[in-house]
Amino acid sequence: MGNQQSQHNNSGHTNHAKKQLDPRVMSAFNSLSNGKDTIGLEQLKPSIGAKLAQSIWPSLQDTEQRITLKQFVERAETLLNLTPDMAVRMLMPAQKLVTACLEAEGIEVQTEEEKAFLNSLVEHMESNAKTADALVDWKNTNCARMCHPLIERVQSLLTAIPFKQGPKIHSTILNDVQMFILRHALPTTVFFPDPSRHSSDEDWLLLYSSARDGMSTTRFEAKVFDYKGPSVLILRQSSNDIYAIATDEEWRHTSKAFGGPYSVLFQFSPQFVRLQFPPPAISCNFKARSSPLGLSYGNRLLIEEAMANVGGMEVWGCAGAETLRAQSKTKQRHAQQAERNAKVPLPGKWEEEKAILEMAGHRFSSERRD
Repeated sequence: MGNQQSQHNNSGHTNHAKKQLDPRVMSAFNSLSNGKDTIGLEQLKPSIGAKLAQSIWPSLQDTEQRITLKQFVERAETLLNLTPDMAVRMLMPAQKLVTACLEAEGIEVQTEEEKAFLNSLVEHMESNAKTADALVDWKNTNCARMCHPLIERVQSLLTAIPFKQGPKIHSTILNDVQMFILRHALPTTVFFPDPSRHSSDEDWLLLYSSARDGMSTTRFEAKVFDYKGPSVLILRQSSNDIYAIATDEEWRHTSKAFGGPYSVLFQFSPQFVRLQFPPPAISCNFKARSSPLGLSYGNRLLIEEAMANVGGMEVWGCAGAETLRAQSKTKQRHAQQAERNAKVPLPGKWEEEKAILEMAGHRFSSERRD
């Protein structure tokens, strides 16, 4: 009787344990094992990449070369709760960490330019972060979201939920590695379209490109001004130094500095540097000669008068297509007002206004009749 009661209790305990198994994790194991009883490191590599697989494999086993479903389920819980800070500690040193993050995003370091930047980035990390705690602090300060694709890859591996690859933004100035660092350094709540108000597929939109639109302050103004949302300006100087300014306010000509608390400057070449001065820190003036001409962040003059030191420039709008449409409507209103003003032109003003509006794509009524 006692034995029967004991067997009944053990059976009940076993059944309860089975009920606690996460069906997603069990499904993931079955998918990885292809119906077999065990899996090894080689089964993980195709799903999450060789470097990331090698990094998380010790978390799934102690000394075994292969693990069972029971072992997989027991260890998966820790990895399912993986945080960015935990990922840094698990994947350090810096070179291994960054490479795994890039691999998770599907980025391979291939060109000499990418290798040089990666080396510069790792050097910056190691010179400022010699311990695990310091490396976590570096990540949180300089590129807070760099581990997010990696964590999503691990969760995909352990739950059999397909990994959703992030959109690729192709720049004529930044390489893929630099663009990854830039985008994962900026807060999603400010520099990416709000998913509650926009399509989940919306992303950055190219407002201005010197390669596409030509290099001039007039074209820059025509394409970028009146975009009432955050944006990112990417700049290659004629010296080949590369910078990016992220601003949470719209661009404008002004003798006063602008930019809110999220405005920040990055240098990508010849070395990686992140600078954030107290706001307002951005100055943009290519018109009023009573004030210093050029574009600056803090005490750094980045663009000289008439863009004389610029080798290439892009501006990306970060607020979605709705903000771009609003910019277009604003420019249409400006064009209509300019046409009305043209009936009584002010000396020296109409031709300048007309040129700016034409750069923005507006055709005037007299031209449309031709």
